Amino acid sequence: MYLNKYLEGKAYFVGEIITLADIHIWGYLQTTFEVGFDEGFRKAIPNLTAWFVRISQVQEVKDRFGAVQMAQKAMKPFIKKTAAVENPKANAAE
Repeated sequence: MYLNKYLEGKAYFVGEIITLADIHIWGYLQTTFEVGFDEGFRKAIPNLTAWFVRISQVQEVKDRFGAVQMAQKAMKPFIKKTAAVENPKANAAE
C-alpha cells in the first residue's frame, strides 16, 4: 500500500508535527480501521497502522471523534450477488 511505504521512517505526513493533512487522511481511514482492517491486515501495513494509532491518541482527536475501536475481524461484504452478476452471459442472451 502506497501510504504505508510513504510513511516509512516518518511520524506524520508533512514535517515533524501533526498537520491538517494528517487529520484529513485520518478521517478518511477511520471507518476502514474500525470495520475493515483486521489485525492480520494491520500487520501488513505497520507504518500506516502506527501513524493511525498515533493520530488516534491525540487528545483533540479523541475529544472530537471519540475513542477508536480497531476491527477485530474484517466485515464481510453485504451486497448480494444478483443473477446478472453470477451469470452475465446468460443475461446477455435474454
